[in-house]
Amino acid sequence: MKQLELNISQQSLEREQAKLRVMENVVARDLAQIDTDINIMTAKLDNARAERERALVALAARRHRDPDLCAAGRACRATASPRSST
Repeated sequence: MKQLELNISQQSLEREQAKLRVMENVVARDLAQIDTDINIMTAKLDNARAERERALVALAARRHRDPDLCAAGRACRATASPRSST
């Protein structure tokens, strides 16, 4: 009887260890996926920041060329294109 209980306990332990290995694999896979997702999102964020910077530079250049768009008013017109000398 004692041997039967030991065998049952051993089988139960082995099942729990197998479940633990499966869960460890799932966690490792999930962490790898999260790491990949973070890298993709970081790249997208970097691209968005670069695009925003390009848009701001283009807007500033356009405002500088067209005094009517210039937020700085006269100060911008004074340094703008020859149109500002009229």
